[in-house]
Amino acid sequence: MKVNTLKRPVFPQPSDGWTAAVILMERYQEHPGRADALLAELDFGADAALRRSAQQLFYGVIRNKSLLEAALGRLCVKPPQGRARALLLVAGAELLECDADAGRKAKATDWAVRKAGELLGERLTGFVNAVLRRLPESLEAVMQNGGLSLRFSHPEWLVARWDGEFGTECTKKLLEWDQSIPPVYLRMEEGAQAPDCLKPAAWPGYFSYEGGGWAPVEALLAAGKAYAQDPSTRLCVDLLAPKPGEKILDLCAAPGGKARLIRPKIAAEGRIVCVDLPERLGLLEENLKGRENAAILASDVFALTAESFTSRSLPELYDAVLLDAPCSNTGVLRRRPDARWRLKEGDIEKCARLQFGLLKKAAQFVRPGGRLVYSTCSVEFAENDGVAEAFLKALPGFALKEKTRAFPWETGHDGAGAFAFGHEG
Repeated sequence: MKVNTLKRPVFPQPSDGWTAAVILMERYQEHPGRADALLAELDFGADAALRRSAQQLFYGVIRNKSLLEAALGRLCVKPPQGRARALLLVAGAELLECDADAGRKAKATDWAVRKAGELLGERLTGFVNAVLRRLPESLEAVMQNGGLSLRFSHPEWLVARWDGEFGTECTKKLLEWDQSIPPVYLRMEEGAQAPDCLKPAAWPGYFSYEGGGWAPVEALLAAGKAYAQDPSTRLCVDLLAPKPGEKILDLCAAPGGKARLIRPKIAAEGRIVCVDLPERLGLLEENLKGRENAAILASDVFALTAESFTSRSLPELYDAVLLDAPCSNTGVLRRRPDARWRLKEGDIEKCARLQFGLLKKAAQFVRPGGRLVYSTCSVEFAENDGVAEAFLKALPGFALKEKTRAFPWETGHDGAGAFAFGHEG
């Protein structure tokens, strides 16, 4: 019997965001996955500033992953692995933030060398120092000589796909968008007062965090008086056009941001039923807590039947059904930079097949004369118009009433698609 003697490297409790980012990056290298899940695993206590600092650096590495790896590869015959590699990547991400400021670069390098002594030991400190002194030049060389996919750190197949669908100019705009730091947008609940650190955004009801004291915002979020949400979320709800007293079915509803937009529009006499998988209900329950006109049903959408609803004294058919389908996330890669590295060639077509099946299932719960809205946070034709067109061919009892496509380089917010169908019987 073989015994696994490998152990996770032991780190000191992170006292700063830089050290925490190295911890996160090492764990990400061991088990690539969702960056937000890794962040949730690391204990930051009540220190929100520490978490934000760690997240900014950690996401900065993931956002520039292939660029950083290529630049390090030019300097190291055999690039280091594990903790040393994580530290060099974090240091590289910080150097990228310094732009052409030589003074900031020198300070960032000195800090990284100091942290190398703490986290790696003196034996590797000299090596780290030598690499980091030459890293800015190597990064510049890669950016000058590499293609779009390397320069903007995206999978080559995805860039080629976008180039074919949108053209080179729009593809470059999308890549630049993905590499920018997303602002924090919040939507205030009715009657809540926005603090001075929040400024009205370009979209009614939305505010952007402009820096300064975070405590007032945190208090609003904790009290349920504000909700962090990109303005693109409103698009499908606007097409759904919920009215007072209506019965609404929200499929794939977690974490509940769209339900929070819908609920006030249907008023107390209305009813919204939110459906998602059991393991995804935590945030959904939290976001709908205490809201009497909302119900939550734990189920796979494909497993839903009339009895699923009637056994809970819920409506079998609905005035309007919203399906915010699982997708490739290509419209939100600025906000979820890790998603670009999880995507594989062929995944977009797999998503489209899943979405088509979900949309046909959702149609079963629309009353005659009712409405069905399909939405994604993807910019792909295959997941948007492609699915809508296939649905209309398969179910001629529905007609397309309205659609909207949001491209980040045009709208200034996350990418999305939304399609409103009418059930004509």
